Amino acid sequence: MMSVNPHYRSHVASSSALCSTLLLALGVWLGTVPADARDFRVLQLPNGNAFGCANCHVSPAGGGPRNAFGQAVGAITGSSAVPFWSAALAALDSDGDGFSNGFELGDPEGDGTTIPGWTVTNPGNAASKPANASPTVTLTAPADGTTVTAPAVLEVSATATDTDGTIAQVEFFDQGTLIGTVAAAPYSLLVDWSVGTHTLTARATDNLGASATSTPVTLTVLAPEPVTLSAPSLTEGLLTVTWTGGGGPYLVEQKADLGQPWGGSSLVVTDRSVTLPVTGGAVFVRVADAAVIGPLEFTAGLSGANERPEPVNSPGTGTGSFTLQDNTLTFAITYSGLTATANAAHIHGPAGSDENAQPLIDLAPFNGGAFGTAGTFTGKVILTAAQKAALLGGRTYVNIHTGNFGAGEIRGQIVR
Repeated sequence: MMSVNPHYRSHVASSSALCSTLLLALGVWLGTVPADARDFRVLQLPNGNAFGCANCHVSPAGGGPRNAFGQAVGAITGSSAVPFWSAALAALDSDGDGFSNGFELGDPEGDGTTIPGWTVTNPGNAASKPANASPTVTLTAPADGTTVTAPAVLEVSATATDTDGTIAQVEFFDQGTLIGTVAAAPYSLLVDWSVGTHTLTARATDNLGASATSTPVTLTVLAPEPVTLSAPSLTEGLLTVTWTGGGGPYLVEQKADLGQPWGGSSLVVTDRSVTLPVTGGAVFVRVADAAVIGPLEFTAGLSGANERPEPVNSPGTGTGSFTLQDNTLTFAITYSGLTATANAAHIHGPAGSDENAQPLIDLAPFNGGAFGTAGTFTGKVILTAAQKAALLGGRTYVNIHTGNFGAGEIRGQIVR
């Protein structure tokens, strides 16, 4: 049997133990290296050191799964060290908390320039977000203390801003009653103001639900001066009547016997003068101001037989109801039985029942759904003085067009 030097056996054992120790130490060292964390990327972020690796990783220490912001970064860089911060990345809201990545990191524009003293929050953690700042809103028109005389169709306008988001809507109120909502700038409404004093406010709401209300302004609408007739003149069978006051349009009536009631057909004019034929004997004239009027009710019955210049053979029918209050016309029109899908609809004028005229009001924006062989139009519009005069004079009509009858398939005169 070979004998082994005891000293040699001790040396071999010691070397083996040392090797095992070194391998164990090496194994421990290798096992603590994070697989995914990239410390250098923290330095590529504006204010990146505020949250370090937690900007991109679920674990605050880095490594492991990435959060939504880290995934957006990874989609840009892959495993490279390429710079990734940009205006496009800054504009995203990766964690869906209502604030852009740039806003959370203090660089809203994404140009690498941070705002001094900014409170930084984590763009990859929805629970870490800035406190939502309320928007600001100011009424810009009408000016406070404005006084006008009816008819008063004026815009109400506002400016609204939000430092940490966007404006979702601006609502306008008169005496606390909502009169209209605008979802995008410019924030303005055209309003037909009634006679009286109006206290106006605007309320802006941002994309996270915070709201603010403007300082109120006051608008006063005065009734027009009463109509005062001047001395009439008669020349070769023509009577010219002039007057002052009123806001117009004007309803002119005449009769030969003062003992008979008024209420015959009215001539509607927008000027403060009218010339009437006189055949003989006495004539009496009355002028009424329609500036502040209503409510007045009107109707329309639509059919192919009413089309001009030639009637149309169509089974289609329709009805319309209308209410005029001051300068605002509210309407509800229904139609059915057309031979083809409607492709346009208007209120036309000025024209009598046997005449044609150009469209005054497009009804398509008031369509209650897609055009069809049956449907509805409901809404309200503010009339100009000329449109109001045509309506009051019975010289407007509804016309619904189809592919089979481009000039109109059913039509109806709007009458009182």
